[in-house]
Amino acid sequence: MHSATEQTAGRIVLFDGVCNLCNGAVQFIVRRDRRGQFRFASL
Repeated sequence: MHSATEQTAGRIVLFDGVCNLCNGAVQFIVRRDRRGQFRFASL
């Protein structure tokens, strides 16, 4: 069994929190990420 940290490894999306294109891309992913696999962090 894998820990929660191991399961989300490699699924962190880093983005520019000011850029409208980046924010749009994040919203696109969030709407389609039905299993909640991705985590997001603004830089």
